[in-house]
Order: sequence, then structure tokens, then C-alpha cells
Amino acid sequence: MENSNTMLKEQELKSDSLLFDRLEKNVKGTLTAILILGIIRKEKRTYGWQIKKKLKDVTKADSYIKDSSLYTILRSLENNHGLVTSEMNNRRRYYSLTELGQEEIPRAYHYWIDLILVSKEAFEKLDFETNIISNEVY
Repeated sequence: MENSNTMLKEQELKSDSLLFDRLEKNVKGTLTAILILGIIRKEKRTYGWQIKKKLKDVTKADSYIKDSSLYTILRSLENNHGLVTSEMNNRRRYYSLTELGQEEIPRAYHYWIDLILVSKEAFEKLDFETNIISNEVY
């Protein structure tokens, strides 16, 4: 009986870890989409390699995103959300913002900033910095 309780506990922990993995993937994907829109807005018209290079510059991370993930997000922004349009030119696909994409950037930016501020305030009220980070439980 004790062995099956241990197995159940391990399955629960694994399930919780998977939940965090999915949450982390969704949050990073959303942030990446917002950053991509911002890069396209700033560059006016750009292609995948330039977007990836700019993501590296703004995130200070060498491997912030895989090529396949970048193009999946770009296709989704274009085909599923209508925020980006693309055209082939000299064997490169160039991306630009649609009118809807231009309108959505401020909304996405303010949503993300509000989320950060609310999270920061909540973390401070829960003493995350002193109780968790100092104990290196992150």
C-alpha cells in the first residue's frame, strides 16, 4: 500500500511539473508573439532571419527561439489572427503588419505591462523575494 501511495505522489508531482511546463510554454509563446509584432512594427517590413536576430538582441538570449517555433508563430499571426501579412520576394518571405496588427500592438503591450505589475505586486505581498528566492527554491 505504501508503494502505491508513493507512486501516486510521484504521478501528482509529475503532473504538476507538466502543468508548469505548459504554462511556461504558453507564456513564453505569447510574449514572443508580442515581441515579434513589435519587431515587425519597428522594421516595417522584415524577414525571418532578421526577426530572429532582433529577438536575440532584445532578449539577450542566444537561443531564445528555435527557427521552427518562429515560423509557426509567424504563420499563426498571419493565418489565424490576421495581424501580419507576408509576401515572397527574392526567395525570402517578408512580413509586415496589417492594419489590425497595428491596432493590436498597444493593446497587447498594455495587457502585458498590467500583467507584470499585478504579478510583481502580488509576489511582493506574498514575500516571494525574501522567502523563495533567498532559499533558492526557484
